[in-house]
Amino acid sequence: MSFTVKDILNIEVAPALGCTEPVAIALGAAAAASVLPGKEVEFIEVWVDPHIYKNGLAAVIPGTCGLYGLDKASAWGSGGRSCA
Repeated sequence: MSFTVKDILNIEVAPALGCTEPVAIALGAAAAASVLPGKEVEFIEVWVDPHIYKNGLAAVIPGTCGLYGLDKASAWGSGGRSCA
């Protein structure tokens, strides 16, 4: 069975309180990276609505030792996790 990114988002995303933009970006990056098994992600390009950009730009990403921003959310979601 295979899932599209849209299928995964419909399964995984639910209403929540707080700033969800970084989590949505991280989930999208994780879904994209999952189709590249065994390959290291070297570059991620994220396109978002201006409102998502504004809302998620300075939001702290839970569980990341205080990282914030959509760029870091995409890196974290794609597998570049480091909490040093």
